[in-house]
Amino acid sequence: MEIKVRLAEKGDFQKLLKLLVKASNFHIELDNEYPYHDELKRGSVKERKIHESKKLTENLKDKDTKIFIALTGQKIIGFMTVSLLKMNANCKYQRAEIENLFVLKKFRSKKIGRLLIKEAFFFLNSKNVKVVSLNVSSNNISAIKFYEKLGFRERLKTMTLISSTNKSH
Repeated sequence: MEIKVRLAEKGDFQKLLKLLVKASNFHIELDNEYPYHDELKRGSVKERKIHESKKLTENLKDKDTKIFIALTGQKIIGFMTVSLLKMNANCKYQRAEIENLFVLKKFRSKKIGRLLIKEAFFFLNSKNVKVVSLNVSSNNISAIKFYEKLGFRERLKTMTLISSTNKSH
């Protein structure tokens, strides 16, 4: 199986949108493992598709955001969205954030995520990026292990409070 990685183009929109919706569904499934998942109000599939469509349109136009896609033949089997962040007084290095990395289940554990990261890092190195950050669900153990193998380390914790489940306030 030959895998190619390249930047997404406007002509990839519909295929990429389908994959973004699958990624959204995957993250909802992950959230279902949390005890408070019933409290999370999710949009319908149609609403999520509209949201992903708008976000994809913005990302494809944004000069500081790049979407890398992995293909086998004409089929998009994975993608990665990376954005350059503005420098500020807290960090005087050029920074970037991996916003999303998703590979279809059938193609996981085949080094596709690694290929996407490698291609994205060529781009980030050309922009003199020194710090790359990402968020990952704490119960997405395989993704955490993947990122740790690549050298990522936990630096911050994001905590969530769903107000209707908190009886103390």
